[in-house]
Amino acid sequence: RHIALCAEVYTHQMECGRYFLHEAPRTALSWKEPGIVKLLEDGRTERVTSPMCHWGMTQTDGQEQTQGVGYIRKETDWLTNCPFIAQALRQVCANKLPNPPKWHRHIQLIGGRASAARVYPPRLV
Repeated sequence: RHIALCAEVYTHQMECGRYFLHEAPRTALSWKEPGIVKLLEDGRTERVTSPMCHWGMTQTDGQEQTQGVGYIRKETDWLTNCPFIAQALRQVCANKLPNPPKWHRHIQLIGGRASAARVYPPRLV
């Protein structure tokens, strides 16, 4: 019911000429909820993806001394009706670029490391 209520609020925001921003992991089941699907089909909205490593999300895994800091990839999708927000959030992992400015390693979110992924990195906020 929580996601349905969010979708109702987002729709109300649009009807009042305001913006909204919805975030969830790319593979989250909430993207298939009827209210969110209806918003995805609305021509005024846009869904974009950005990995959290782009925004500087890191976590320790005990290998920092030999391999450097570990970045959390966590593909995250965003739904908004603001084209400027969508443009800013549409990003890719630098490792996927033809000539990455600086390669970084990703770590797996196992052994209690997933808790770090629930806090947005400062660069994102």
